[in-house]
Amino acid sequence: MSDFSRLEGMIAKLRRRERAPGERRAIKSANGDQLLTLLLTEIDETILPRRLTLETSAGQALHLGVANRRLQGLLAPATDGEELAGKPLVDPDEAWVKSFREALGAFFGDGGEFTITATRLGDDDMGSDAGLSAEVLAKAWDVSAPGQAATDPGEVIASFLDRLGEDRSAWLKIAGEEVVDQGGDEASLNQLSDGAAVFMDAYLNRRGQIGIDEGGSHGVSVAFAGGAMFFADCGSHAAVVLVPSEALGRVAASWQAAVA
Repeated sequence: MSDFSRLEGMIAKLRRRERAPGERRAIKSANGDQLLTLLLTEIDETILPRRLTLETSAGQALHLGVANRRLQGLLAPATDGEELAGKPLVDPDEAWVKSFREALGAFFGDGGEFTITATRLGDDDMGSDAGLSAEVLAKAWDVSAPGQAATDPGEVIASFLDRLGEDRSAWLKIAGEEVVDQGGDEASLNQLSDGAAVFMDAYLNRRGQIGIDEGGSHGVSVAFAGGAMFFADCGSHAAVVLVPSEALGRVAASWQAAVA
């Protein structure tokens, strides 16, 4: 993405909606590295000085200083990584920057849903010289940068499945004509497999008749009594997911984010 396009996108977001101090948002993924990327996206979209508070469902919290689209550092109180609190990020090559990543990784653990609250930074502002951009941190922490879309079909499908978190009760990951991975309890998998076999037979044999490009990326949802199925198709890779009917909107949004 060019700098000009990136600026246009940022202006469009600011026009649509300015995030008010104290507003709570949520990030969710079953993958810790994906959560780091989602956090970097929040940082990349924060221009005014803000204290970002990450919180688990159990009430554990982590506080970050962010300003001018840069992460300034960890703020007190900090039960984990206390030695890092109040220490400004300046040089991505400093050894302790890796310790910061490890502290965030330990906080996110194996994934889940976390809330983010942005409040005014106030006296905790570490100054204009402090902070590293999301792009620099992504490279230092070896995670995907915000807006860095996967281009390999297998990576697109993997990214989509990671984004779903607890919305997926069962899933099948397909490469070519083989199921290469799956998840969920036996009953849910059996239900999904039966439905997927019927759907895919009709879809793969007739998609040309309804104008679906065989080499493109497509998402198709099918709702039924007691649940829904979402089929994600990306070239030679695909995924079929069993989800609650009420989660279809979130699942479709996750698919759009994976192919954006």
